Amino acid sequence: MLSEMLQTLDDPRMLHAAAVHWPIVLTPFALVGLMWRLFGGRKRIGAVLVSVAALLLAATGAGVAAGAGEESIAGIRTVTETFSTAESEALERHESLGEGAWMWPLGCAIVAGLTLAPKPKWLGIVATVVAILAVGFVSARFAWTGHTGGVLVYEHGLGTVDR
Repeated sequence: MLSEMLQTLDDPRMLHAAAVHWPIVLTPFALVGLMWRLFGGRKRIGAVLVSVAALLLAATGAGVAAGAGEESIAGIRTVTETFSTAESEALERHESLGEGAWMWPLGCAIVAGLTLAPKPKWLGIVATVVAILAVGFVSARFAWTGHTGGVLVYEHGLGTVDR
């Protein structure tokens, strides 16, 4: 079983499919922690630290997914010489949404870290609200990026064994 799991690392399509789920899952998780901080008061330092860690892991997953996605496309182009207009548009949409996506959770992690500022008190409150809004936006953006990737696989068959 372990050897099968490690084979995922050798196939960029499988690695991409595994890594894309990190940011999709971890950014809403971080959002919950930040909301707990907002409504639970300044005592919820652990919630912020867990949220920052989740955002850093989300950034890592997004970076791994982006690299594996680029390798996947190179492999797909060797099998599929031409794409239909719909396939090209779907691919372009997914790529444009995913470019630089690893930076989004990093920015959120920095803002989330500011929520721990001891003084002035208003900075922590404002940073918490801004972090919640930013992480909410990033969560939605990752969900949309994932949807566009699903369209590539399930509607156009790109990234499958045959293509």
